[in-house]
Amino acid sequence: MLVIWETARGDRKLARWIEFLDLCRDLGILIHVTSHQHTYDVRKRRDYKTLAEEGLDSADDSELTSERLLRDKRKAAKRGLPHGRHLYGYKRIYEIGEDNRRRLVGVVPDEEVRTAVGRGGTVTEYTHAGVCAAVAGTSSFQGLLVCRRSGWPDGRRGRAFER
Repeated sequence: MLVIWETARGDRKLARWIEFLDLCRDLGILIHVTSHQHTYDVRKRRDYKTLAEEGLDSADDSELTSERLLRDKRKAAKRGLPHGRHLYGYKRIYEIGEDNRRRLVGVVPDEEVRTAVGRGGTVTEYTHAGVCAAVAGTSSFQGLLVCRRSGWPDGRRGRAFER
């Protein structure tokens, strides 16, 4: 018996879900869906159909969520808002508009000096931008995506990482 929390956790691609159901049917594997509090035997037409429909719903929900996210990301990009999480080593500069909303005006290397105290009381000063530059310069990180120390070219938003 295979136990899953809900059918959406099985697969969000309909073809792979159906292939999975067919395999379970061929091998006689029962599928218990915890959220349904039910065990399905996909060798039975009704159980197979129920789980196949659940797979169709999961695939549709996944596509709907993807459409919503892409639409919202495009809207944010048109308004000049940053995409994704805040990048370590950089800080975002905002100004407050007349409508009392923040507006991103730039992303710059974070050069604020911070202090860390290590073992034995060793005190080290560092900046987040400096940490990025130091990591980028190590041979073990060559060829990987790393922070670009130079910041944003010509003050425009662009890629914050490079190979």
